[in-house]
Amino acid sequence: GRAALRRFHLILEETGEVLLEVLVTASAAGIVVGLIMASGLGFLLSLAMTRMIGGQLFPLLLMVALVCIVLGMGMGTVAVYVIVATLLGPAVTQLGILPIAAHLFLFYFAMLSLLTPPVCVAAYAAAAIAGASPMRTGFEAMRLGAVAYIVPFIFVYSPSLLLIGSFIEVTLAVTTALAGTALLAIAFTGFLFRPVGLMWRLVLTIAGVALIVPPIGPIRYSEALNIGGGALGLIFIAIEWKARRAAAARVAPTGGAV
Repeated sequence: GRAALRRFHLILEETGEVLLEVLVTASAAGIVVGLIMASGLGFLLSLAMTRMIGGQLFPLLLMVALVCIVLGMGMGTVAVYVIVATLLGPAVTQLGILPIAAHLFLFYFAMLSLLTPPVCVAAYAAAAIAGASPMRTGFEAMRLGAVAYIVPFIFVYSPSLLLIGSFIEVTLAVTTALAGTALLAIAFTGFLFRPVGLMWRLVLTIAGVALIVPPIGPIRYSEALNIGGGALGLIFIAIEWKARRAAAARVAPTGGAV
């Protein structure tokens, strides 16, 4: 009846608004990309960055990540990715990086601009909904999403996390990455069975990063890093589990202290 027709019109109206936003974003990105390609700015920027860094991969990745975050401030993820892929993609791929790893690296950091202060649009929107401080919310979002700042570098150095490689390589990489992510989550939140002290949080951060490194790949001493990180993580969990059981044993069945 009329109610169904009204709902249908409302759906069409909302869909049109969304499509208009996408169209405006894509059009603006297309204009920027067209100007970059026509002027040769993308090639010149890639060449300048490569010469400035001297062909060293890690400093180049740090610079590219910073540029992605700066360009992405206040823009949509898709538009930022299109721009940075045009500007910075050649600078990364010409160093022998797999194209899929290079573009995922760019996409990740273009997306991370949404929660990286000082212009973190997604965090500001969440702060408005929650009635919290925008800047404090931005730094909290950055802290909780800290793993996302590390994983793209692993994509570049060893694409086994992208399911590229043998079954053993991919399985080991995914397993150690999950364990490392869990340790980093404990370190950044500061809690497992009970609040975690600052010293243990620093240790867990180091152990988590060591575990995220794929055990089979071009990174030197990756196996030793995995073993060391896993050992630190197991020691920490054993200590915390023992303390939890000791605390539970001191509590009477009725819930009061003995």
